[in-house]
Amino acid sequence: MGVVPIEKLLPSHIFRPDDAVPIAALQLPATAKMTRIGFDHKPGEPLLFEGETQVKVRIQERTWRCRVKETGQIRKSQRWRLEVLVDANNPDSIQPTHQVVVAQTPYGNGWVQATTFKKYTKHTREREELEAKLPECDGMKDIEAKFEAALVYDPWETGQHYVAGISYPDGDLQLLANKPRNTAVDYVIGVCPDFKVACDELLTSTEVKRLLEMTEKDKLGFWKQGAPSKRPHLYDETKEEAQTLIMLAVRQALAGPCDFSKKWHGQPVSKLVEHLYCDHLNNRNRQISRVPKQEQFTEH
Repeated sequence: MGVVPIEKLLPSHIFRPDDAVPIAALQLPATAKMTRIGFDHKPGEPLLFEGETQVKVRIQERTWRCRVKETGQIRKSQRWRLEVLVDANNPDSIQPTHQVVVAQTPYGNGWVQATTFKKYTKHTREREELEAKLPECDGMKDIEAKFEAALVYDPWETGQHYVAGISYPDGDLQLLANKPRNTAVDYVIGVCPDFKVACDELLTSTEVKRLLEMTEKDKLGFWKQGAPSKRPHLYDETKEEAQTLIMLAVRQALAGPCDFSKKWHGQPVSKLVEHLYCDHLNNRNRQISRVPKQEQFTEH
């Protein structure tokens, strides 16, 4: 299945990644599968879950270098990097430019990112050439957005794997701080030819428009079936966040289901979008219900 528990990626004796020693020497990459979406897609047909591709997943400590535009100064930054590797000779024709989508569970974290597979090279570049091609940034705040997007080749991969990397600033994965429930974080992994195109197609689909219309009319069964004794009230404040929540659900759904299994093969991605969206609505609605009415009035 396409889920990798964080416990498999980190040494068992540490609690936070930024307290870790370099991980590369400690363990081999974890194996997982990523869900394919949109490769066999035909115009006019819905996006479907098409199958799974074997990958390796690891978290590595990497040293990044970039050039500050104003001064030309070269800056270094030590960062943890989540890396998804697929064999260049994979049977499913996954190629560089295809995009990996990684979501975290619990989905209520709201964490999901997309990144592009990069090529590998076995050639050692001279330092002058490397520095001439360093990513440029406006400052250290800008560095995160520039790291992955600027590179065609993965700087560290010398084997025959395409690598999709997600970098975390300052050695801090920002998963566990002030969120005890996040100690059980899992990564869910999917892949599609173009993440933005897939997002746009889902957001303009009849199924997603129907979910928003039913939300506005308060006709969507967003709660867990059988849980409440009576139909929950959908707050206006929740309705106002519907567009944000549906966009989050679409992005997370493109990482594929936690447990692919046969039941998801050939199913529309919009089916998972609805499931995630209803969960987000339910969670947000419950949060608003706990806020005293006076505070709700003051906020708006």
